[in-house]
Amino acid sequence: MANLQDIRRDVVTTTGRQDLIRPLYDEAYYPDADLLNVDFFIHAAQKFLDDKVDFPGASAEVSVEVSAGDYFITVPLCRIINDIIIEDSSGEAYTLQKKIENDLILVYGAPPFSVTSPGRPLHYSPASKRNHTAGNTAAAILKLSRQLYIAPTPDEAYTLRVLGKFYSAPLTADEEVNWWTQVYPHTLVQASVYMIERFYRNSEGARDALQGVEQDLYGIDSNVAEDDAAQHTSMNNSW
Repeated sequence: MANLQDIRRDVVTTTGRQDLIRPLYDEAYYPDADLLNVDFFIHAAQKFLDDKVDFPGASAEVSVEVSAGDYFITVPLCRIINDIIIEDSSGEAYTLQKKIENDLILVYGAPPFSVTSPGRPLHYSPASKRNHTAGNTAAAILKLSRQLYIAPTPDEAYTLRVLGKFYSAPLTADEEVNWWTQVYPHTLVQASVYMIERFYRNSEGARDALQGVEQDLYGIDSNVAEDDAAQHTSMNNSW
């Protein structure tokens, strides 16, 4: 079972790039920056892999707490939103209807939707503008998040239950693990090598690394499809 430190070591050993084991930013200008150069490529590789295959655990339900007046919502690490269920303080729950942003503005006005009074949110739409925050970890997660509007503006506190597909959380601490490091560490290493070769415009090296990654992903896709089929058969036979 590999962790982030193991992945770093293997990436540096494979590429011979010892220079990647140093702070990504000059600490004189960024005193809080503890991200290493190699981590930049590992994070990019992990996102690349997450986008390529529906790995086990990608589908999930995540709860987001919303306060009264909060109409702009960030759903951390969200790739795809399938449904949003909203629950009030009494436990009553219902599904928000999806709208495009322009339709939301036609009914409620431009954000903060002041044309109508605050009330029970009924609709949501993906937000066209992103709100960026400072800090390496926060920024890394925000880039892997979905941001959306809900309307009318909430009149009280609610809980949003977001059903969809989510990215793996960026690895930051030496001992941290995730599905890729535990099950397919060699694929994460190979994808990190691909990112390095592509970044430094080594076309031949990038092509070779990508070929290895795609061979692994083909096998992962096959395994996931077989698991889904087996679960579907088991569910049908249980009745």
